[in-house]
Amino acid sequence: MMCFLIGLLLAVMHAYMLMGKGGGTDAESRAQEEDFLIQDEISKSRLVSIKREEEEILHERDGLYVN
Repeated sequence: MMCFLIGLLLAVMHAYMLMGKGGGTDAESRAQEEDFLIQDEISKSRLVSIKREEEEILHERDGLYVN
C-alpha cells in the first residue's frame, strides 16, 4: 500500500512539474528539463530503496512467524 501511495505521489509531482513549464528561453527550458530529470531519478531511487526496505521487513516478519 505504501509503495502505491508513493508511486501516486510521484505521478502527481511529475504532472505538476510538466504543467509548470511556461514560455522561456531554450536555455531555461533545457535547465528546467535537466532539473526535472535529476529530481525524477532521485525519486525513483528513493522509491526503489523504500521497496527494498519493505521487502526486508516483510521477509523478517515472515521469518518470525515460521519459528
